[in-house]
Amino acid sequence: GQPWVATRERDRLWQLLQAERALDSAGVGDDMLQARYRTDPQWELTVRHLLILSPRYESEATRSQARAKAQRALARITAGEEFPAVAAELSEEPGAEGRQGLLTPGREGSWVSEFWNAALSLEPGEISGVVETRYGFHVLRLEDRRVVPFEEARTGTLLDAARMLAELDTSAGTAPPPPGLTLDEEALRD
Repeated sequence: GQPWVATRERDRLWQLLQAERALDSAGVGDDMLQARYRTDPQWELTVRHLLILSPRYESEATRSQARAKAQRALARITAGEEFPAVAAELSEEPGAEGRQGLLTPGREGSWVSEFWNAALSLEPGEISGVVETRYGFHVLRLEDRRVVPFEEARTGTLLDAARMLAELDTSAGTAPPPPGLTLDEEALRD
């Protein structure tokens, strides 16, 4: 896989260079990128959840039972039981008992879209309704929400801004990098 990875890294570097050049020629600097980012930042969410497993290929009767179990768990939580205790007791996710349903903080793309969208719509401390994903039925509590620092999100913001200028086609059909372009492996590690 190393040749494929090296090719993808080279292509990504070329894409970033094209984006930088397009923005430079349009007079867009980091101050403008930061202003753009502040209007639509990336988020990192810390979520606690419980999962009642029921993949979508199971029968409707099985899925209805799983949904009902998740709704009963939600009812216990809304009645005042502690979310971590209910998650530890009922969640069918491997390892949930020890973590009491607490997940590693995630960013967009870390979780399936239904889960992410439900978590993103919550305020810290707020509990979702029952959320269905391809894995089954979840109940979520948003523990924390933080804006990803611009420095960590700059690349995505740069590419988005270049796309908005319509000077860069970031789809698979972008112009190939010049044959002599090489990656400085040491610089990438810094």
